[in-house]
Amino acid sequence: MRYDFDTLPERRGTENAKWNAYPADVLPLWVADMDFVSPQPVVDALRRQVDSGLFGYPNMSHSDALDFLSFRAVIVDRMAERYGWTIQPQDIVFIPGVVVGTNIAAYALCAPGEAMLVQPPIYPPMLMSADMTQRRRVDAPLVCQPDGSYAIDWAGFEAAITPGTRMFLFCNPHNPTGRVFRRDELERL
Repeated sequence: MRYDFDTLPERRGTENAKWNAYPADVLPLWVADMDFVSPQPVVDALRRQVDSGLFGYPNMSHSDALDFLSFRAVIVDRMAERYGWTIQPQDIVFIPGVVVGTNIAAYALCAPGEAMLVQPPIYPPMLMSADMTQRRRVDAPLVCQPDGSYAIDWAGFEAAITPGTRMFLFCNPHNPTGRVFRRDELERL
């Protein structure tokens, strides 16, 4: 399928957060929101479904369930081969996205009022996760270096960890800085 990546529709003044959140002289690089028109086959499929007026659960066949099982097996093999981790297929839980995942993790790992550690600047939903789940957010900010890159303030990070810290939300590659943390940093974390 060929697609037109040259035509950009005007999105200011339409119902979207990306182009309406800030003045016109600010480029909205703060959110991963596509500026291209959706591919026509996708629009057509959505239109057919909307026109039907039916929005029930999709038909999941036995083969779809087997695909999930085989995909879990691939993940199990990959973790063993690549990292030496021994996990079971039932240890793998598919989630619809990172925001839901961070909130589920907060509920699983922290009691209300317990601390979750984050390193701002960071993906805004990670900042909001503590409030959304009634946990206590503790910040250990990254430090902007003279060259514009961001680094971990190790003293600040270590000081932020207390006996009440139950969770650390880590973003790598880091959003929004783009920083990819080195192996020695990951091992130290």
